[in-house]
Amino acid sequence: MSQYTLHSFQSATEKTEQLFDWIFMTIQPFLKGRILETDSGQGYFSSKLSADGYTIQLNAISEPNREELQARFKNAAMVRGVHKINFQTSKMELKYVGFKDQFATVLAICEIPGFHSFHTEMPVKALRFLQSEGHLIIVGKSTIELFPNSQADIAELKRYHRADLKRLFIGCDILKVEYFDYDGLFFLAVGKKH
Repeated sequence: MSQYTLHSFQSATEKTEQLFDWIFMTIQPFLKGRILETDSGQGYFSSKLSADGYTIQLNAISEPNREELQARFKNAAMVRGVHKINFQTSKMELKYVGFKDQFATVLAICEIPGFHSFHTEMPVKALRFLQSEGHLIIVGKSTIELFPNSQADIAELKRYHRADLKRLFIGCDILKVEYFDYDGLFFLAVGKKH
């Protein structure tokens, strides 16, 4: 679909599944190689990625969430680990030096039920883990809120929001941007590391 389309999903359970399926279908052409999820949440995307044969490494900050993910994916051959990477750690590049340039895709799905929000420095820090030409995929809440039943000028929204996205994708070319309404305005963006 066009970058000027606003996809709309209601927040009922079946609509949430529909949203997650749409996100997965939208990002699938950009998934490649070893994948790191910055926050694996409840494991929804991890399950889809593993089932489709992608090699993935999960991440969860909280110990209970990490234990739940480890139990859920203990027999999943494509899940190579569940990490505790804190993207808000100062001097992160020193603490996680073994992850530098190791992933072809870094996936950050944030601020949707089941996922935590990300710190605004996370994408820049996550780039250190991304190989050259790798893809950074971010799904997050836009800074602009729409009022119910309003008609948004998506071209105008894209123009103003693009500057915000460029700050998240420093060191990347932005390849794709989609917007969707899910009790607020969200974006899905894909960048390619220089």
